[in-house]
Amino acid sequence: MLAAHDFISCKKEDEVKPKPKTKAKLLTAKSWRISGASFSDSQGSQEVFSLFDACSKDDILRFSADKTVVFDEGPARCDPSAPQTTKGAWDLTSNESKLIVQETANSSQGSLYDVTELTENKLSLRQSDVDQSTNTTYTITLTYSAF
Repeated sequence: MLAAHDFISCKKEDEVKPKPKTKAKLLTAKSWRISGASFSDSQGSQEVFSLFDACSKDDILRFSADKTVVFDEGPARCDPSAPQTTKGAWDLTSNESKLIVQETANSSQGSLYDVTELTENKLSLRQSDVDQSTNTTYTITLTYSAF
């Protein structure tokens, strides 16, 4: 009887819990659409998403495991003569805390964002820049919803 008890208690301890998904896996699991944006400086912070054109609010980002990203204009295109989709590149660096996005796959430079939140349903990115003439830091925060 004691041996059966030991076997059962060992069985519980040996159960393996699933590893949490990496940020790369979360990023590539779904498509993303912008759902919020704010701007801040030394004067404070303000919501700016409401200022975006409707044709920009339906744009779609699709990150792939091969480190490519597709920028899709969505149903409402801002420029009907522009391509529906373009392809760029992405990478997570600094222990998956920073995201580099290049607008074209052949570009040597990209935009660097701090990944402030990444869950199965939400991606928040922050980008800051300093105006050297005034020593003022400007920060934009972008929020995306997965679908």
